[in-house]
Amino acid sequence: MIILVIQFLIEVVVVQLNKKAHLMNLVIQNNETNLPGIISDSIKKAKIGRELLSALRAEMRALDSVEAEMVNDIRKQKLEEAQNLAEEVLDAEIIIGRYISELETSPGQRTDIQLDRTVAKKLTKKEAISEMGLSKDQANRFERLAFYPDIVKQTKEQARTAGEIISRTAVLTAIKAEKKPFIINNSHNSEWYTPERYIESARKVLGNIDLDPASSEEANKVVNADRYYTETDNALQKTWAGKVWLNPPYIHVAKFIDKLLNSIDVEKAIVLVNNATETGWFYRLAEKASAMMFHTGRLAFTRRGEYGEEKSRPMQGQVFVYIGNDPDSFISEFSQYGWCTKISR
Repeated sequence: MIILVIQFLIEVVVVQLNKKAHLMNLVIQNNETNLPGIISDSIKKAKIGRELLSALRAEMRALDSVEAEMVNDIRKQKLEEAQNLAEEVLDAEIIIGRYISELETSPGQRTDIQLDRTVAKKLTKKEAISEMGLSKDQANRFERLAFYPDIVKQTKEQARTAGEIISRTAVLTAIKAEKKPFIINNSHNSEWYTPERYIESARKVLGNIDLDPASSEEANKVVNADRYYTETDNALQKTWAGKVWLNPPYIHVAKFIDKLLNSIDVEKAIVLVNNATETGWFYRLAEKASAMMFHTGRLAFTRRGEYGEEKSRPMQGQVFVYIGNDPDSFISEFSQYGWCTKISR
């Protein structure tokens, strides 16, 4: 028994040394990229997480070879550690998949936005996949994960209940079993729309929607704004005025928020964003807000897809932010969707 325990300890030490070597190799790689910071961080997290997970599995195999009662608690600890890490890796891959799905095959040159400092240019889908070091098949798998977050969540819960470690293969198998085939949409028809009931509530509060600066022809059939700007318009270079509805593009949210806050002709506004309370842009938005509604659960965005209406829920929760002089009306209308708070100054 003592010999087995000693062998186990030696194997664990070797695994830990290998794990640290892998981490060092990954960390010292060149960090200069044309990718958004959140995507670069997610790629690192996914790569390092996979390395750590492999090391954890090796440790668990070593533990399984030791029958001594003394290692039972270690087994449980390593299992929980591996489960947590596997879920974090999946979450990172979903963020990558969501980014890939929003890229155009040939985006052309954008003039309506100023790219974030971490982005030197807008990449094509092929360029981004190459820069991330992914194969086409890997990119497609990540897009599938992002497309079905509810199945990812369900498979995570099932793995936990069974005392297993979630795997990407298990999630993709569940998606294949429960959903119709996933189609990569090369036409970049990846716009997701706010459900109509929220738009109607915004209209009740604002009285009328004068401007939707982050829209499309299809989206405006529901929003019905007097004016709207599409992806090809120079939204950030135009004048914003009146009563504004804004659901800003995910990657350029800070630019759109700052444009709104600096537009002196905006009378009132309702903004739908992720509840990213740790970011600078959210802090700046909250400073100007009169009221907020934190949505109960994650809001399900919709679109017309290959197989009818499809729904997608972001990884984060959402918040509706009201800027204007009638916060009571906002709270009265939007309290049906979640927790509201009035902001006094």
